[in-house]
Amino acid sequence: MRMPTLKLTSGELTLYLWLKRVTPDSYSGEEWDDSDFRVYRNDELMLNWKSKWYETDPAGLLNWLDGYFAMAEELKDFSLVDDPAFEFSVDWERAMAILNLYLTFDSTYPNHYVIYLDDQKLKNLHCYLRLFTNQLRKDSPEAQALYDQGIFQED
Repeated sequence: MRMPTLKLTSGELTLYLWLKRVTPDSYSGEEWDDSDFRVYRNDELMLNWKSKWYETDPAGLLNWLDGYFAMAEELKDFSLVDDPAFEFSVDWERAMAILNLYLTFDSTYPNHYVIYLDDQKLKNLHCYLRLFTNQLRKDSPEAQALYDQGIFQED
């Protein structure tokens, strides 16, 4: 199944995320998923980043989102298994999640994008991950509503 692209907006920033299931690596036998992140600020491309997600990352992020929606106070930050540049954290006071996309880890000159995601955007991400992990079908009313709103695009 070809996945759509997920569109999430936060202030001036728009994040597009596309995940693609790939076949197991012929050398290691491990399964990795391709991803493509694009961040735009007012229609100007600011970041185009391709990353590998380990086979457990989509389900891990889905579980993290379930913890967020359950308001699990002990919820720890979430990063991809093999890419710490992608990190979710929670701001409980503001009732939102924060996605940090780190461009460098130099503590003297931190360089990253911060994308704030409210509950509705997180629900859209949750739906996208459920679609990717085959827990939701493209023709379901929930997925079709996101296509109709332009949140799921280009598949």
